[in-house]
Amino acid sequence: MAWLDVQPGDWFFKDVTEASNIQDEDGGFLIASIPYNAFEGGSPYLYTEITSQGQSVFTLDVSIVPTSDNPLFVYIDGVQTVYKSVEQEGGQTKVTLYSPARQGAVGSFISLGTPSVDRFGKPYGDTSGASYPSYTLSKAVNYKYDKFSRNLHEQVTAFGKLLRRIDISDADWAGNVQNLLEAKIKYNTDVYTISPQGVMYVPYNLNNVTCSITYSTTDSYAQTTETFKPTSAKVLFLNRFFPNAQINRAEAFILVNKLMKIMYQRFTDVTPPSRVIDETFTAYEGQVAFLTNGKYPSGKNELKVWKNGTLLTYSADYTETSDYSVTLNSPLSSVDTIRYFYERSKSDTLVDVGEDTKYYNTATSSYIDVIGTASGSWWASHILDLENEVLSDGSKMVSGTPVTSTSTHEGQKVVHVDNDYNPISGSGDTETWFLPYTHITRAEGASILNRFRKLCMDRFL
Repeated sequence: MAWLDVQPGDWFFKDVTEASNIQDEDGGFLIASIPYNAFEGGSPYLYTEITSQGQSVFTLDVSIVPTSDNPLFVYIDGVQTVYKSVEQEGGQTKVTLYSPARQGAVGSFISLGTPSVDRFGKPYGDTSGASYPSYTLSKAVNYKYDKFSRNLHEQVTAFGKLLRRIDISDADWAGNVQNLLEAKIKYNTDVYTISPQGVMYVPYNLNNVTCSITYSTTDSYAQTTETFKPTSAKVLFLNRFFPNAQINRAEAFILVNKLMKIMYQRFTDVTPPSRVIDETFTAYEGQVAFLTNGKYPSGKNELKVWKNGTLLTYSADYTETSDYSVTLNSPLSSVDTIRYFYERSKSDTLVDVGEDTKYYNTATSSYIDVIGTASGSWWASHILDLENEVLSDGSKMVSGTPVTSTSTHEGQKVVHVDNDYNPISGSGDTETWFLPYTHITRAEGASILNRFRKLCMDRFL
């Protein structure tokens, strides 16, 4: 994976590049981008194509001030061209070339932009509601593709290069399309996919880029070729690492959780620890007990057990012997299949992991929403995965922060923090919070890494 803001001359180039190319077995990357879509004034992202009428002056619909950090690139029919001047006028930009472009030539104008960042060096802006660029084929009703048929193949190009098709089953398309595409496209920039309804989707970077497709239909033996621009009203950018951004507690432990999963997958045949336990096995003759692949709260009837597809009844059919074992009331046979399932949605010890809370910034007298539910937040599921990981000396991998100044607002628990999101002292009862948005110090970073080192020695040596 390549980043726009990680260059060979940077002191961190090698480490970040190596870490960015590490993937787990599910295809997830150890280092992920922070999505962004807001830019500084005068430095917006731009990709536009203008067909020349034989002129040397081209007008862009946005105001761009080229700098050494954010240059303006100009291509005429795919060949990079040096321009003579750039002038801003009335919210537009006029680009003058040294000589007129030929009639019908396509001029491409590109500016990568300067992202808007907050005081912590992280991008800000509303990233909700983004969607992948799409285009509906003109013969979508009769669209047909079969990768095993020589007559029903297709070819898609962008920037003169072939795009790679991502095959998705018809059943998968029945769910949320945006979530499906996020899982399939990921960080790829040269792929496409087409729904059963004949709608093509491409990565964010191909928004408004001229593409070409040659495809087959059921009503003709001849193939159809179309030139088009896939569009989206709102896209995200995933091409920056933001090396100067400060890391918070949630990001630090997400990195640890990803590393832990990679270690389990590389060095064991055991499923990595997870907040979700879902295992199926075939019993041996006379088996009456089994161990679970993870911790669950015994005695609370929150673990579900099925025998040959039939849900068993707690107490009547089995007992929860301990947090890691189950005892059946009658022996199993060698043909019986057992499945057990448990999903932990809330922390046992950390107040803000598993429920929505708020920060109250005492410096600005403002509230900050903290989404903490496992299904709704970007960080809580990772903490729940790691929470039950205990070192040989009894200490936990995930540590909380003592909090004494809290309140309630709009029915949610609130922690009082300073302008850097550190909890302030109070006179209330001490509670343990995770505080995902609070930034870590060098000492905290060293402590987390040392605990992770010890945990790896306990698990893999």
